[in-house]
Amino acid sequence: MLDIVPADLAQPNTLNNHKAADSPMTIVGYPLPSPAATENDWDGSRRVRTSGLDNVLDEDWATWSLPSNLCFGDSGGPIFLNERVVANVSDGGIDCLSASTNARLDTPLAQKWIRETIKSVLNE
Repeated sequence: MLDIVPADLAQPNTLNNHKAADSPMTIVGYPLPSPAATENDWDGSRRVRTSGLDNVLDEDWATWSLPSNLCFGDSGGPIFLNERVVANVSDGGIDCLSASTNARLDTPLAQKWIRETIKSVLNE
């Protein structure tokens, strides 16, 4: 198994705090070179960008300002606020401009699922 250290999760409901809307967030993606590419075509590149929180929609979803800077292949990548994971890229659009709705990982229910999944995978 690789020696991978998971990122820390943000405090519950971090995105509901008005300070989150004023803070730049770091988006990390591992893009494929084109929509037709397969995992074998990945060149090992990592893309790091910033974007701002636009709106918390509900307990599951939030939107980021446009252009979103999310691109094809970024899906599944983390969105960080102050080095803590607050969301997961749900749709990296081909144009890197229009996709901006992403899954929140700062809610108690999402964090419970993450912790249970990690324990299950590690057989703890």
